[in-house]
Amino acid sequence: MQALPYLLIAVVTALSPILADASPVKWQLQDVVFEDGAAMTGSFLYDANTNTYSDINVTTSPGIARIAPGPETTTVPGFRYDRISTRLPGQTPSDSLVYIDDSNQDPTQEGAGLVELSFRSPLTNRGGFVELAGVSGPPVFTGFAGELSCPPPLDYPCDGEIRVRLLQRGVVTSLEFRSVPALGAGSLALLVALMGSLGAAAALRTSAATARSRVSRSGQ
Repeated sequence: MQALPYLLIAVVTALSPILADASPVKWQLQDVVFEDGAAMTGSFLYDANTNTYSDINVTTSPGIARIAPGPETTTVPGFRYDRISTRLPGQTPSDSLVYIDDSNQDPTQEGAGLVELSFRSPLTNRGGFVELAGVSGPPVFTGFAGELSCPPPLDYPCDGEIRVRLLQRGVVTSLEFRSVPALGAGSLALLVALMGSLGAAAALRTSAATARSRVSRSGQ
């Protein structure tokens, strides 16, 4: 019985690196709001081991954007984003910054959209919560997160007019969407051994209780 806690510790130790470094991780946008009150929702997969984004499914709702660089504003439609953007030469995705756009908006009658997802700390395969670089917090070296779009029917890069919506706040989280990794042979063997030991311990306790009951009845 003394060995049982040590076996449990061994199993947990063996499983921890696998559970803590599962890849890729699915990140969900949570409470992501623009300055105009519009929302950004959706999710994406990211593998920090290979610096690979995939399965991108992000949507922004309609709202009001500023016409850069002046103070004028205009209404903008919402957009759907499903790929790493190829519209900014030299911009390589990283664990702290990625640009995404829509594979079906070349060209579009609604004006092309481009989102910058800038994170205040790097994404890792451990998951958790990571804050987006919204204007409600201090700036980061990658710049504030937000959405750029062009007036219809122009494609990005815009010709003479860029519509900008910066993020006010928001986070990405993996806690509700983490996939369960497959167990390796060694970890699986330890888990089976633990289950067997727990079963044997339960059987031993049952046998002991039965023996005590018989002794008690014989004494009466």
